[in-house]
Amino acid sequence: MRIDDLDHKEYALSCEYDLGCSKIYYQRSWQEMLDFRKENELKDIITPTLMICGACDSILGNNLKDFRLLKGASLHVFSGIGHNPPRECPNEFAQVLDNFFKHGAQTFYSIADQLIKTRKQLKSKL
Repeated sequence: MRIDDLDHKEYALSCEYDLGCSKIYYQRSWQEMLDFRKENELKDIITPTLMICGACDSILGNNLKDFRLLKGASLHVFSGIGHNPPRECPNEFAQVLDNFFKHGAQTFYSIADQLIKTRKQLKSKL
């Protein structure tokens, strides 16, 4: 895929690139992101993962596709938020991170396992 073929080309090129680099460097950086394809390796990640995204982000669909490939991941979608949750909702973002650091990835399977263990502990006390 080339940046010229990207539906979001105008968005990418209209973003601020006043980062102390040239416009061509900025455009090449965008191209590198397009060329960096790792979706085939996502299924191999076993580290607990937190995926965050904004419901109003134009790449939400791609994020959701990637999330489905991650085995032990939690997903948090911020309602009414775009591409930069840490800036757009810093307090809610901090709460989500805090919860992840305290409890790890919370998936259907991890919560079901916790419930089964708790049930067994309660039965053994009876």
